[in-house]
Amino acid sequence: MSDDLLVVIEESVEVLVAEGLVGGGAALGARWRGLAERAERVGWVWVAELLRGLARDEGLYRGREIGFEGREMGVRVGELLLRLDGLRGGMGTNVGGMERGRPWRVGERLVGLGTEVVVGEGVVSFRVYWGVGGEVVVRGWERPLLASDDGLSWRALASGLVGRWPLAWLGERRLLLPGARRTGYGELLGVEKGVLMGGGGWDELEEPVRMESVGRLLAVAGERGPRCFGPRRWGEHMVVLPVAEVREIRFERREQMLVLVVADGAGGGFQVWQRHMGRNGLARCFEWWRSGGVVWVAGHWSWVDGGVVVRPTALVVDGVVVQTWLVAEGGDGGEVNEMGGGVGFLSELEILWGELLVVGWRGLSGEQLGRWRRWLERGEGLDLSERWFEVWQRLVAGDGSGLMVGGRMVGWGREELGWGRY
Repeated sequence: MSDDLLVVIEESVEVLVAEGLVGGGAALGARWRGLAERAERVGWVWVAELLRGLARDEGLYRGREIGFEGREMGVRVGELLLRLDGLRGGMGTNVGGMERGRPWRVGERLVGLGTEVVVGEGVVSFRVYWGVGGEVVVRGWERPLLASDDGLSWRALASGLVGRWPLAWLGERRLLLPGARRTGYGELLGVEKGVLMGGGGWDELEEPVRMESVGRLLAVAGERGPRCFGPRRWGEHMVVLPVAEVREIRFERREQMLVLVVADGAGGGFQVWQRHMGRNGLARCFEWWRSGGVVWVAGHWSWVDGGVVVRPTALVVDGVVVQTWLVAEGGDGGEVNEMGGGVGFLSELEILWGELLVVGWRGLSGEQLGRWRRWLERGEGLDLSERWFEVWQRLVAGDGSGLMVGGRMVGWGREELGWGRY
């Protein structure tokens, strides 16, 4: 039963690689939803979560929704195939399972770490993150996404009430919680019963949430094993890092985000990739970073192109907690200065792979194949797996028939080259 399910899931990825979302269409999304239910029944919870994510990607693409990101879909496919290999190799619940929900500690004071906005098919989800000691907990709310005067209704929804408070307040203030229950996904139930307090409190957090340097973050994370086989809880890879200096800041039009290179004050550095749903809100964040007012950043971290990248949910700006996704669309609305900047070798692969999954290898245009050729030229002389690299060379030569193996080797490549290192 389990072996058969592995094969069927892999076959669905074969269809995606060959035909893309364009060719697979709604039938592929429905297939993934059905496979997610089957995976959950045999205890592969995180595999099911990835399949649901792919089904969501298909729906967003079909509806031309703003939340679709081909690059993130490509990363999901790579992780899915890695987990399937792990299950086939007998790694068991480390790959697929999760702990059951349980009562949570009573009388805790939670420290707001910001809010994340996730746009889905006709809905918008708000995930509010809190830190407590060395742990991160989260609570999500979902609302219908309706047309409004400003184009999207998520701003109005963020001001909606949760219990007695606006939703947007929760991620920037402390919350005294008399009692709650936490699900296996790390979601905290019973937040509405808490007492909302003032902001701040990041200095109360402990490792592995609040880190004094990037070096310390990597040292602690290195003891935990590859993240691609770990839990997929919403707050699993949240971190708070100091910002001592902004060395570079630019706007990437292709990715529609700010890219910053910052120093942690202890000899280390990392990048910040910051998105915002509105152009003017992003401009305000740009000014905060440029003025040197940002001293701490909280967000999801990952290892990309040989370095740490943080996708922020909150900043401490001049002593005040600011939620990056919910920055008001105020000010003069000045444009963010657009600056050039090279995309890293593996980042470029993520982008190209995501584009391929949209159109399928059979649908790649001459221009897209040209970008693949240029990427391969950049890779000459790098210490790559020859077998892994060979598959992409065959693709550029017009033969994508081996890309299912290539897809799995994208996963292996992530491990070998550091994508899943921590």
